[in-house]
Amino acid sequence: MHKSIEKGLSMPFLDILNRMEQLEIINSSDEWLQLRETRNLVAHEYPDSEKENAEALNALKSQSENLIRILESVQGYMASRNLA
Repeated sequence: MHKSIEKGLSMPFLDILNRMEQLEIINSSDEWLQLRETRNLVAHEYPDSEKENAEALNALKSQSENLIRILESVQGYMASRNLA
């Protein structure tokens, strides 16, 4: 469970993603879950799997613009509500 910024209530992470989608902070919860999956691939790097490591890093690089856009959306949301 994660703390909800809006209400200070605990709620499942998927509910938070769905709410962020409703608020147009993220384009879709699926997009966030894809970013999370890529992060997991990079975080669980194995020295003997150069090809897999390279693929994970390339996926991370290709998703970097989405991640930056999400960060900017979160910052804008927080600033508009004096939460920053």
